[in-house]
Amino acid sequence: MADELKKRFGRWAGLGTGCVCIWLFVFVLAPWLQGLGPVHTLHTFIDERGIDATPLFYTESEASSQAERFLLDAARFTPRPSP
Repeated sequence: MADELKKRFGRWAGLGTGCVCIWLFVFVLAPWLQGLGPVHTLHTFIDERGIDATPLFYTESEASSQAERFLLDAARFTPRPSP
């Protein structure tokens, strides 16, 4: 019985730790990274021009479809070096 309680506690502790890590990344680390170098420059550029950058992350966007096709073709048709 005590062994089962330890396992159950360990699982809940793992879930809690994972949730805390995700929260820290979203609300602490990611905002801090926005203030660094190229990320800050890009973030400022997007904000100043009022660009909605959300579609850049969707796989349904035309740009990502073209990029996916390019990468697949490059992987398929790039000659491999001889061993």
